[in-house]
Amino acid sequence: MSDAQLIALVVALIAVLTFRLAKALGLLPRLRPHAAFAQVQGRRTGLSEHASPFGQTERRAKRTLDRPPP
Repeated sequence: MSDAQLIALVVALIAVLTFRLAKALGLLPRLRPHAAFAQVQGRRTGLSEHASPFGQTERRAKRTLDRPPP
């Protein structure tokens, strides 16, 4: 290995370590994902199909309160 190759290897190693340190310390800005690939946040599909209607839930709560404890 010649002197030039050794110097190039050391410079590349220092560059990689500096980049990793800056990334670990949060000094580099985070890249935002492209809009086409961004996750869509929202309700999962199918949840409303299994949920009780609001009135039914209210009636169940009232029945529970009306019944004396055992």
